[in-house]
Amino acid sequence: MDTIQNLSTFLSRHATPYDPTTDTYRRPPFAAPVKATKATRFYDAHSYYTKVPPQGIVPYILHYTDPGDLILDLFCGSGMTGVAALMCAHPPAEALHLVHDARPGPRYAILNDLSPAATHIAYNYCTPVDGEALKRAFERIKAAVKEEFDRLYGTTCDRCGGPATIRHIIFKQVEGRWYLRGEQVIEGGLGLIVEDEASAIAWLSGLLGNEPQTTGDLIPKWQVATRDAAIAKSLDQILEENFWREERTGRWRLPTKEERRKMSAKEEVSAQAHLRVIRRYLEGDLDRCTVVAKGDDVLGTLEPLKR
Repeated sequence: MDTIQNLSTFLSRHATPYDPTTDTYRRPPFAAPVKATKATRFYDAHSYYTKVPPQGIVPYILHYTDPGDLILDLFCGSGMTGVAALMCAHPPAEALHLVHDARPGPRYAILNDLSPAATHIAYNYCTPVDGEALKRAFERIKAAVKEEFDRLYGTTCDRCGGPATIRHIIFKQVEGRWYLRGEQVIEGGLGLIVEDEASAIAWLSGLLGNEPQTTGDLIPKWQVATRDAAIAKSLDQILEENFWREERTGRWRLPTKEERRKMSAKEEVSAQAHLRVIRRYLEGDLDRCTVVAKGDDVLGTLEPLKR
């Protein structure tokens, strides 16, 4: 009921009843070519399927409506029609160039969608917020996820050699095989086929043998290489069990003999700890227990919970 009342109030403020005796609305078809880029702060704020840049909608609103008119979008998606209606208060120069008789000024919009996610995104796109408060909240979230974000998307700049962040990945397909941009195309065959854990380790060994890489570097390649593979373990698990991560750079590489010995010793300590837990449980000493791991030193320390 509140929603209906709010909508009724909104309509009474911003809508004009149609009167066929006095209405003189006439608009020729809008036939100018419209181009709009997706690389804008509005478009990039939140992804959504079939999203249209609001700059591409503004010319149509300027042509077909007047300032103060009400627009109804029954399938609003992420709310770009609402954003475009608000942008008409100060239209982009490109839109004014396309619509010669444009009348700048804000339009009003009713946005509707069956998807709760769509209406949530659309509402927040079109509702004013405290910019400074939003920035502070973002910085808190950014700091909280920085370590995991760097692990997943951190890489090395191929120009300066310094730390960098992956923004997007470009692939190309040649003879049924997907390649990253700049990756050497294998002539006359598909190269190593990743089918199981063993072939995945061999594939990673080939990559990391040529050049150490971060988890972020490996993820897109892993997703392509293992698309049709049946591998129970995750990329993180296979890396932890078979390769060495440099603490300073966060890059994975092939382990040296000494590093492999440390890895084997670590696995042995862990296995022995679990065996002791199982033995004590079977003997009735424990209901359950917790294995505490911290670095290489205390892996396998037990904190039993007595019966």
